[in-house]
Amino acid sequence: MFTRNYYRVLLGMMAGRSREVRLYNLDGKWATAMGTYALSSFYGSDDATLRASPRITGVFSLGSTLNTSNGGLVVGSGRRAPSLDDYALETRITSGLQIRNTGLCWVEEEGVVGAVSTFAIRNAGESTITVAEVGLVGVATIGNATGSASIPWLAERTVLTQPLVIEAGRQANLTYAVRIPFGEGRT
Repeated sequence: MFTRNYYRVLLGMMAGRSREVRLYNLDGKWATAMGTYALSSFYGSDDATLRASPRITGVFSLGSTLNTSNGGLVVGSGRRAPSLDDYALETRITSGLQIRNTGLCWVEEEGVVGAVSTFAIRNAGESTITVAEVGLVGVATIGNATGSASIPWLAERTVLTQPLVIEAGRQANLTYAVRIPFGEGRT
């Protein structure tokens, strides 16, 4: 399910007002209040200045794993149903995994457009892991002429109907698709 963050970015970009988009980062804090810079000296102290400070760049890439330049795929073990207000995976798995993209393709079918990517997930840890949720993370760059900070934000979260159980030293493949229906007769 796409998150409220995703819709904020999409509509902000469509309206030419991406500098006014406010996003929750992966910790649930406003992205405008995060980073390595003290806001009082970096942006000024009034809330209007904070709202105008983000620049949305390299929104996300379905073809990569999470990194600070273009976002990407994250996985977790949570099973709570997705919500429009999700800002992070319920229980993100941060160690013991090696994730790599093994293929990305564009999909254009009758009434549907999107992208499909396949990821190889290797359990490099010492115990079995269960991947029950996946998410797509984007990156917002907050900055001005003085400097900037990259802030990750959750664009989409899905709970798998069949969790992937991966034993230590083993690998599983995950196909992740973003498909947007646009209706019959429309382009």
